[in-house]
Amino acid sequence: MNEILMQSVLNTLARGPMTMAGIIIVVTQEASEVDSAVEVLISQGKVERFKRGGWWHFARTDRYNNNPSPGPEAA
Repeated sequence: MNEILMQSVLNTLARGPMTMAGIIIVVTQEASEVDSAVEVLISQGKVERFKRGGWWHFARTDRYNNNPSPGPEAA
């Protein structure tokens, strides 16, 4: 896996949780490449996936301690 791409994804997620589309727009890579990088980072425990407002979001585990802020559906 492309280490530079994975680091770019982590740097992007340092801004806060994002949808896959948001990550792809910021990273400006092919969607399949970004998706693969995110899946590797999830398997490494560096990124987590959660639903917020009906959409999948992704966040760095070191910034959100596996406890992302709840979305509107939690209310």
